Amino acid sequence: MLYWLLSLFFRAVGCTEWVVVLATLLQRTQLLLELFETDTGLWQAYNRSLQQQEDGLYSDLVVKLQEKLGSAE
Repeated sequence: MLYWLLSLFFRAVGCTEWVVVLATLLQRTQLLLELFETDTGLWQAYNRSLQQQEDGLYSDLVVKLQEKLGSAE
């Protein structure tokens, strides 16, 4: 619940990028899905950026998101 309230606050003040960073670190798939469903440009940039990571730290998260959103670029 706390994450949800924080995300609402950050989005309200125009800090969507911080919500994305926090949700990624905490691997909050549902929150990321809600953000990316309304902003495909953000999804495309996020997807490209994480796919370029050599360590693959978030590869499972990216796969989950791609399954739900598709990897349309």
